Amino acid sequence: SILTFNSAVELMESTNSLMKAGKYITTRGYYEAGDLGGATYKISEKKEGYGSIQLYNGLYANLQPDSYTSGGTKWVVLSVKQFGAKGDGITDDTEALRKAIYESHITGKMLFFPNGCNCLISDTLNYYNGEYYEIISW
Repeated sequence: SILTFNSAVELMESTNSLMKAGKYITTRGYYEAGDLGGATYKISEKKEGYGSIQLYNGLYANLQPDSYTSGGTKWVVLSVKQFGAKGDGITDDTEALRKAIYESHITGKMLFFPNGCNCLISDTLNYYNGEYYEIISW
């Protein structure tokens, strides 16, 4: 069975002995249930990407992208909320967006901004795309 937590924050603080390498875990949100940051993670002994969370027991919960089918096309997406972006227009989301952009670029997965996500960015976001640095700012 899959363990479920209300948030990634609760997952990070959990001392549940059932969290072992190879197990899958779901969260209902990132900061709290229902904040659109819910995700599925696979527990591993090593960090695998920018969506990884180090657990209390020293293992890592590695983010597994969501997939959707629309019009016969399968889309594999990462939500900025799964990286900790609050999108409330008050909280600085720069670091969460940086992690989301890097992970999207490395994995080739589409990056999703949920409807109404008002991300506050305090710094230019840069990444290397294999040929040159692209500057993302808005």
